[in-house]
Amino acid sequence: MLPLTKLRALLWNHLWRAVSEEAPEVLDDLRTLQPVYAAAVGAIEKNRVYNWFSLERACHDPGCDAALLQLRDAIRTWAGRWSLSGPAEPLEAAFSALTLWQVEPTLPFGDGVVRLVDKGEVATLPPELPVYDPFVEPFPDFEHRARTIFEEWLRDNKEHAALVRDRPEIERHARWLALRIKGCTYSKIIDLDGLPISEDTVQHAVKRLTAELGLNQL
Repeated sequence: MLPLTKLRALLWNHLWRAVSEEAPEVLDDLRTLQPVYAAAVGAIEKNRVYNWFSLERACHDPGCDAALLQLRDAIRTWAGRWSLSGPAEPLEAAFSALTLWQVEPTLPFGDGVVRLVDKGEVATLPPELPVYDPFVEPFPDFEHRARTIFEEWLRDNKEHAALVRDRPEIERHARWLALRIKGCTYSKIIDLDGLPISEDTVQHAVKRLTAELGLNQL
């Protein structure tokens, strides 16, 4: 049994992948906030804003720069427009994506993070290991650092495999929720899936996943 925090993170990964495939307009809409982020870059650097939580904190300071308030409100509005209100994960994912799009606007969005490579299944891409330089660090220190990175990647894969084993239906359910976020009715989802299932089956699965993600019920 996966810890609840890890389970929730993996479920969000599956939902983001489903959204990118089934409801790309959600992410296209997020890209329209790039000018709002760009207008706030100076304030972001000045106030040492590096994620959604630090943005929220900065916005509570007296005399907060108006550009930060506008960015916060724009991200909140985007989340609300697509039924992603409630938890912090979509807000943090949005801020992270906008930060990287400021550097390279064409980077794809996948699994809740912008990635240089957006292929394959969740958590299967091997990490980029450090390069050993004998003039910088002793080999035992390098070995420990490299093993830590690689073992963390192996652990992520093991946890993902456990989720797929315990919840083999998760990809389908994530797809159903993405289609609901897109605005599809339950009957439309059944038509798109082409399976002999009832609306109650789809609705129950969507409600369960929605609750596990901390989202407001659709």
